[in-house]
Amino acid sequence: MPWNQDIVRMLPPREDIIEYLTEVLDKMGFRNHERVADRDRWGVDIVAVRDDPLAGTEKLLIKVHTGSLASAKEVSVFGDLIDRYKADRGGILISPPLGFTKDARTVVAKEYRARIILWDAEKLAKTFSNYGIEVPEIKPQKPPKKKRKKPPSQSLSWMRHSCLSFRQKGYSEP
Repeated sequence: MPWNQDIVRMLPPREDIIEYLTEVLDKMGFRNHERVADRDRWGVDIVAVRDDPLAGTEKLLIKVHTGSLASAKEVSVFGDLIDRYKADRGGILISPPLGFTKDARTVVAKEYRARIILWDAEKLAKTFSNYGIEVPEIKPQKPPKKKRKKPPSQSLSWMRHSCLSFRQKGYSEP
């Protein structure tokens, strides 16, 4: 089965995505890359350096964003990290579950053109495919159980109770 965006979205936690990214970095020629031990302190997940005889030294920061759409604010914070850590070639901000807001894409286009590359689930799937990363076996997740609504008799009794307490406090009906 080839990689696709649905498989990328079903990948378990951030740690697995980072493992696959380190494989991609190896295949891209980044022999010197490291997972950041304290993500909360440094703000990134991977720092990679490659010495290219034609382009020179290339320093790349990678941050994996999970949980929600990546916003313009998160892109700006990542841009500040690129400047702080002197990543001359920029960074890759990855948001596989949901992608990026329109404002986030606009900020990248206007302020960080060619310094920040946005990878959503589709781009990540293509990259994994192109570099021959094996597709993991992912068990389909069971849909969450729907909450049952209270039967009408319970909600009516609550309403009756509310009306009684309303009357007991001396309020009259309209």
